[in-house]
Amino acid sequence: MDMTMSEAEIAELLDDPHVGILGIARRPGRPPALTPVWYAPLPDGDIVLVTGRGSSKVALLGAGAAVTFLVHSEQPLRHVAIDVEVEIHECDEPTRRAIAERYVPADQLDGYLAATAAADVVLVRLRPLRHTSVDLFKASLS
Repeated sequence: MDMTMSEAEIAELLDDPHVGILGIARRPGRPPALTPVWYAPLPDGDIVLVTGRGSSKVALLGAGAAVTFLVHSEQPLRHVAIDVEVEIHECDEPTRRAIAERYVPADQLDGYLAATAAADVVLVRLRPLRHTSVDLFKASLS
């Protein structure tokens, strides 16, 4: 039985405001660095997130580490793990706002953006290379 997700199902999962998990390879013998992130999918299939310029994840990303991005849903139980290429750019305010809008309630958004305005952040753009996916709900349909 095939429980893989279609491209449309993956896009639907990514469109929902789940917290993603960024997995970044470290040196041999060390486990990957895993961190939860807010993100936004782009119309071209790329995914963007914002993080602190001085963070350890940016240092690892800048060193060319292998990266996987994971998003999962509990209802229905499904996930997609995407191996990605990474680009790091300066972050503009509209992008920072667009990502925050997915997670912060509308009545708190301006306060959140004001409180974090001084943060030194960068935009991380994830370009999908390949993925694996599972939709366990499909098992109950057969």
